[in-house]
This record gives sequence, C-alpha cells and structure tokens, in this order.
Amino acid sequence: MNNNIIFKNMPLSPDSLQNHKFEGKIKQYERVLVDYLIDSGKAKSADPKLQLLLGYLGIHKILTQKQLRELTGYSLGSISKKLKFLIDESVVKKERIENTNENAYLIDERIYESTGNLSFTIFPEMKTYMEKKIEELKKYEGQRGQELLSSRLKEMIQALDLIQAIWIEIVKIFTPRKK
Repeated sequence: MNNNIIFKNMPLSPDSLQNHKFEGKIKQYERVLVDYLIDSGKAKSADPKLQLLLGYLGIHKILTQKQLRELTGYSLGSISKKLKFLIDESVVKKERIENTNENAYLIDERIYESTGNLSFTIFPEMKTYMEKKIEELKKYEGQRGQELLSSRLKEMIQALDLIQAIWIEIVKIFTPRKK
C-alpha cells in the first residue's frame, strides 16, 4: 500500500480529521490496543512515548499534533520532538493540511519493511490477540470508532499474515538444505 494513495483518496482538510476521539468501551479498547503495542515495545527497550504515538497513528492512520496531544496527554513540544525523530528515521510521514498551517502525520509504509526481524513465534500470538479483540468489539457495533478500530485490527492481521508468509520464504532461502 502506498501512503501517497491514502492522501490522494482522502483530501487532507480540517473536516477530514475530526473523528479521532472514541467514547465509552470503544475508547477503552483503543487504549488496551495501544497499551499492548507499548508493552510489546518494552521487550525491545523502545521509548514508551514513541510507542504511544505510533500506537495511535497505527489505529487512526492520520493525526495532527493537537490530536496526538488530546489522545496522549503529552505537551505539543514533546510530541513535536518525538515526531521529528520518527520523521528523521523514516517511520512517520508528514503532510500539510490544505488551507491551514497544520500538518498531518501517518506511519510511513517503509517501517513495515523492517519488521522481518520479528520472531516467527510472535505472529500467531499477535494474530490471536487481535482476532479476540475484533470479536469483542462486535458487541459495540454502531458506536463511534468501533468500525474504524475493527478495520485497523483486520488490516494489522492481514499485514501479519503477509509478513509471516514472507518470513517463511526468507527462512527457506537461508536455511541450509539437507543432503
């Protein structure tokens, strides 16, 4: 998937970025998923603030600094500093919102290219976790954010399936054949 396509299909206007706040149980599920991503990063000594920003960007696809502040509680200065680091590392992309002085941020697809070093054993565990959350979210059909959150989880499962299939092929290439 090319992130530029996202921007071409979805004009970046202030109105297109309004529904980033979830309510009730959906908000709780959103936070559980973000916490899961933070906990996953702790095993690799990842910065929890970076993980939190990436978690919300992963769920919402596109957010402004102000929206990230609302979601995380971090100061705009802290968010700006973390986003600059993520942009410099080609993890996040920045695009100007038309007719404003604001920027929108999204995860750069190249980050998914670097996930090949994940342990093969973690894929089934992550997939099972996400499938369970999708099933639980069905109880909240019709509530704002339920469809988006379910959709993001399904996309993450598809990405995991693809990464796992690629990983299997890579392992085959680098595994010595028995004679």
